[in-house]
Amino acid sequence: MALQTSLSPEELERYVKRQLDAHFPDDAVHHFAGLIVGTLPLVEHCFAAINHHAYGSAQTPVFDHLHADQYTTFLYYASRVAALELGQPSLATKLFLLNRAMHAFVCTYDIELPPVVYLNHAVGTVLGRGIYGNYLVVTQNVTVGQDRGVAPVIGERVTIYGGAVVVGDTHIGDDVAIAPNSTLRNCSVPPSSVVAGRSPELTIKPRSASSLRKFFRFP
Repeated sequence: MALQTSLSPEELERYVKRQLDAHFPDDAVHHFAGLIVGTLPLVEHCFAAINHHAYGSAQTPVFDHLHADQYTTFLYYASRVAALELGQPSLATKLFLLNRAMHAFVCTYDIELPPVVYLNHAVGTVLGRGIYGNYLVVTQNVTVGQDRGVAPVIGERVTIYGGAVVVGDTHIGDDVAIAPNSTLRNCSVPPSSVVAGRSPELTIKPRSASSLRKFFRFP
């Protein structure tokens, strides 16, 4: 597997530096060594699993810095690398804020998203405290976070559609689809379901197994 990139690692580093300088002209000195080479393997692993022509194939995933969804994911992973591997929380915060300014995507570097996450037009989305299972799909204007200090647990292969809210002591089983504009608070949703409505008045129906491969290539 080899990631194809629209910019070389050196070009991408200069590109990110210039964006940060433009948004945060504070003359702070950050050390970028290791940032791009630490982030691109995370991007490669994630994009190889996404079943969309813009992301290439499993053998040759593609990262285009001018593809907004892809760059959103890149900046999130870069902020994690800056904080956790390079020990530079200030740089990590700037990468987070750049992502927020460019894409209206709010997910701080201390929130652990899964290795494979498809941020599909995730403008206006806020991903806060919670446990996120692998092969997660998140679309626009989604909110996930705590309610009274308790955070949700989201299983694997979950799709959260536009405008949905998942908060509090909520447990989402594997292979669940959360319908647009649903609000799930302090509830449980069984595996292989489609859930719609607002807690506590929820409608739960079976989810088709074939719909799971709409978004991902599974091993």
